[in-house]
Amino acid sequence: MLAALLLTASLSGCGMEGTPFVIGVPAPVDDALKKGIELAVAELNENDGIGGSPVAVAYEDMTGAKVLLGGENGSAVYRVLPLSTDAADIADGNGLRLPCATADEGIAAANYIYRHRSVESVSVVCRADDPQSVHWADSFLARAAELEIAVRQRVDYTVMDEAAAADGCATGAELLFLAMPVGDAAKLLEFAAEHNRYDVSFLVTEDGMILPQMLSDPDFCMKHTEVLTSYLPESGRSEAFDTGYRLTYGEEEEPTLTAALGYDAVYLLSAAFSEQEQAGNMTAEQIAEILTEFAEESPWAGATGGMVFDHGNPTRDLFAVHWTEDGWLS
Repeated sequence: MLAALLLTASLSGCGMEGTPFVIGVPAPVDDALKKGIELAVAELNENDGIGGSPVAVAYEDMTGAKVLLGGENGSAVYRVLPLSTDAADIADGNGLRLPCATADEGIAAANYIYRHRSVESVSVVCRADDPQSVHWADSFLARAAELEIAVRQRVDYTVMDEAAAADGCATGAELLFLAMPVGDAAKLLEFAAEHNRYDVSFLVTEDGMILPQMLSDPDFCMKHTEVLTSYLPESGRSEAFDTGYRLTYGEEEEPTLTAALGYDAVYLLSAAFSEQEQAGNMTAEQIAEILTEFAEESPWAGATGGMVFDHGNPTRDLFAVHWTEDGWLS
């Protein structure tokens, strides 16, 4: 009954007729992911839907779903898998994959500071033995220079011990961008709380949303950290997402990377099936063939960046779209 209500709600106000193109979203569903998906569905239904068919979303009863959309944890890496109709193949991670070009946390951090924070100086702390952390720090410094953000210091470390935490907190800057894994960010914040470092704020990546539950003093974390919106609102697609999200959910609600990924997943399907008529009537084999052809075309750009297909490592965290025969998922 709930799924039916959600399907009906997705189609309300939609002037298109015919069999809907149903997107199944298995539980559990992250709230931000759901908002991104439903924003894209509402926008598409105001125009031509997906392949000329109205778009609907089902969250519980997947009978009739043309694709399944979901993932392990809303990771910044998401994949589209046109697979066989065998559920075991989906579980094994076989098929084509579409890694999303991960939004650059360093550039996003500099953009965030430029738009939302008025500070005299910023420092960046990164892990010298983590290539991703180093890249974030490098790109942050480059973008900060372009935006004329005053950077006081860069702190590099290899082991987050007390000395490294002390160095990280003692830069004299008003704001610290923690370009590092969430576990190391937690250690630095524990040190800051224990030593009453209330004179500095911390900017953390979206993974930092879980920091309060990792710390012995969650109140310190809630008061002194800010979570970075990780997608890059620079392209036309990302600006459209940002504008649509705020109009739909409120100007004060900051859109997140997870929401942008859900938004991109739906629009990617729209792009793949743009030349179809009544995509809601397509078979699983037709969906697989079209997605396979789509994989061979030039990269598609979404709110989270440029995307290309690849036979990537299926063991990585992923956000996926699966195609399936109607009703195989009970």
